[in-house]
Amino acid sequence: KRLKPNKLHDLLDIEDDLKKARQEFLDHINLN
Repeated sequence: KRLKPNKLHDLLDIEDDLKKARQEFLDHINLN
């Protein structure tokens, strides 16, 4: 089953948000 282009775009946006959240999480750990 192939993804529609807009669905793929949504997944890329989610992946980008996850990378940002992960980086913020790691920064938070490093501060403590």
